[in-house]
Amino acid sequence: MVTPSPFAPLEFLTGFIPLPFTKGEGGRIVSEGLHLFNLLLINQPYGEGLYFLYLVVEWCGQRKTKYVTGVSSIMDFNQLSWGTVCFYYRSAGDNKYSKIMKDTAFLSKLREAPFDISPAEFEEKVLLDHVNIENYDLLIGHNLAQSVLSKIVELHPEVSSLQNVTLLDCELSDSAMTEKLNKVYADLYSIQGLWLTGVSKIAHLLNDKLFAILNLNISNHFGILEGNTNLIHWLRITQQNAEEVTRDFQEQGLSGSPEKYLSGKLGYTSLGYEKPLVKFIDEYFWLCFGDNLPVPPRWVPSYIEES
Repeated sequence: MVTPSPFAPLEFLTGFIPLPFTKGEGGRIVSEGLHLFNLLLINQPYGEGLYFLYLVVEWCGQRKTKYVTGVSSIMDFNQLSWGTVCFYYRSAGDNKYSKIMKDTAFLSKLREAPFDISPAEFEEKVLLDHVNIENYDLLIGHNLAQSVLSKIVELHPEVSSLQNVTLLDCELSDSAMTEKLNKVYADLYSIQGLWLTGVSKIAHLLNDKLFAILNLNISNHFGILEGNTNLIHWLRITQQNAEEVTRDFQEQGLSGSPEKYLSGKLGYTSLGYEKPLVKFIDEYFWLCFGDNLPVPPRWVPSYIEES
């Protein structure tokens, strides 16, 4: 049984769709024909709270074997597609995110000349709308807008040097690179009143193709604790998923990139922006570990390819 693409029958995405598993769960995935996919979940620690997932997949009629070993919570393009569709309706079109991403003048100023942004504008567009801070005592008592803006101005050399870097081409084994990334996270984290989710959301605005958003439910699942400013581990997890999604997308012969394809399908392109791949991946994890929704939903009927 191959779980269909949310865009089927326009595209029939071949391959296997492993459902999200947690420790102790088992399962099986049925192939396109009558074969069964053998799935073994070994409850063996991997990093902090992760588990080895060994999949052996046989594609009926193609005699093609596909292995994914030593990875955790790795998605393919079809899973990501279902996540984007579910999140779109779950978030009413992700209007708040779309609002700030369409404000290209503000984003350019934030990345290139943050000293030209007023605290009032930053508070309204970033802290209230994007980060969604509702504690006005925190905003006023900690002078949060001015504190964060000042820190972004200090980080301008690092942020500028990272503007052309994406998560897919970022070399996370390069100590100079990870030092820059850690400095952005750590310096933002040092601001009193700003927590993990807020830090990652603000960093994401500084480079939306590089910095992945992280909330408490996702960080708990992957063992990334509040107070840990070394978020390179989280970037590696996101990068691994981005690489697999892109590889799977290309293997299916689809044109463009996963983010361009999905942005077009869901109408983000017509709104005036292309949603980045790291945001789509965040949405998938948000559904799985925030809403505890299996993606694709387990009640999705099988799509039977017409002969």
